[in-house]
Amino acid sequence: MFVRQKRVGGYTYLQLVENSRVDGKSRQRVVATLGRADVLEKKGSVDALLCSLGRFADKVKVQEAYEKGSLSALGEHTVGPSLVFGRLWEELGLREILEEKLSGRKFSFPVERAVLASTVHRLFESGSDRQGHRFLRDVAVPCWQRSQSGPRQWMAHFPSGACTTGATLSMGISSSIARNCKAFVRS
Repeated sequence: MFVRQKRVGGYTYLQLVENSRVDGKSRQRVVATLGRADVLEKKGSVDALLCSLGRFADKVKVQEAYEKGSLSALGEHTVGPSLVFGRLWEELGLREILEEKLSGRKFSFPVERAVLASTVHRLFESGSDRQGHRFLRDVAVPCWQRSQSGPRQWMAHFPSGACTTGATLSMGISSSIARNCKAFVRS
């Protein structure tokens, strides 16, 4: 069903129309003529009719609640810092470097995402790991799923400085990052 406008004798009428198929062809049947569009609009009848029908449509209820200002946000996430740094992270190839250097190790969480989260936290808000957990609650870091194993759970297993433990791993990552940074600056 839908509502259409029909011009008759200089006036525009609103009609409720039903579509159906008869012998493979589409047919329209006027279910009701609601009245002249100008009169209905002047009286506010169109809005009243929509509100009345809206009781049966969940999407309309949400729109009405939004318009009335009675819809409250469930949460809010800042995306700017992580989008800007996430792009730089990808451009420098840091994901690939970390994945290459950490290949063969069996971590129960995505270490590269934890390093990114920790780095974004340190860049935009200095503080402890506990503050990092709060930071990650409010700032969306790209490419991770907020599921049972979200960023806070990863960081619980990822002590500060964990990526610098082990001289070989640390030096390997540092030299790879330095090469990528030099190549990036030249381009």
